[in-house]
Amino acid sequence: MQKVLKIDNENSKILVSGEDGKSMEEYNLSSCTFTPQVGDFVNIYKSADNVIIEKKTVTESVKTNSPVNNVTTTEGGKQVNKIVYILITLFLGGLGIHKFISGKIGIGFAYIAITVFGTLLFFLGPVVVGILCIIDIVKVAGLPADPSGNVTVKSTGFFEA
Repeated sequence: MQKVLKIDNENSKILVSGEDGKSMEEYNLSSCTFTPQVGDFVNIYKSADNVIIEKKTVTESVKTNSPVNNVTTTEGGKQVNKIVYILITLFLGGLGIHKFISGKIGIGFAYIAITVFGTLLFFLGPVVVGILCIIDIVKVAGLPADPSGNVTVKSTGFFEA
């Protein structure tokens, strides 16, 4: 991910981090299709005689880390550790904690309501939520994990992992 590090208006230059994140590359300000600011994430397109620098939008691939449970937000979902998510679903699924982590707040509250009110009505609530949790565990277990063991859990749709 490339990032604007410095803008030199006097010499009409822009300093950008290299693709490896360790090097730096210098370009003409005229290559930018936007007014750059230090800290902007950019896409750089190069040809033999031309360079175009565009501002990267937040939803393209910029991830924000949350200090709680090391949850990373991506476009269309949240990245969570697969094993941790399955364990949370297994032990705290009746309270909908795994749904809160995946960004499905309303469904998380629905799990709580089904568990509490269902317990009062012939103990069917925990059975229903238990079945839904087993479905969630199977769905997440089937998702491919990245090298660090994370999976993307979608934050939309009731039956999406």
